[in-house]
Amino acid sequence: MSNVADLLTEDLIPLPKVAAQFPGTRGATRINPATVYRWCTRGSRTPDGRVVRLEHVRVGSRVLTSREAVGRYVAALSSSVAPTVTAVRTPTVRNRSSEAAAAALRELGA
Repeated sequence: MSNVADLLTEDLIPLPKVAAQFPGTRGATRINPATVYRWCTRGSRTPDGRVVRLEHVRVGSRVLTSREAVGRYVAALSSSVAPTVTAVRTPTVRNRSSEAAAAALRELGA
């Protein structure tokens, strides 16, 4: 995360303009600015457990971020490692494996 001085050298934009850049869900044309504020304050959790926050500055009563900070935020969320998904064994496969193991033990005399 860069410090405030670095952020102030970038192209600052208010949070509603950031919200207008992202498509909404469930029929909304854009995401709510409160969502962007939440990205600044609480952040978003990545699949590997890290919390990434959108860099921002408060100038008076306004909260501002930069286009570059939004790019870094999206890149940090997009580049995180996806969790590995293990295949779930169905009951049929589990029973076949159990029967095969029992047969192998019987052959060994156990």
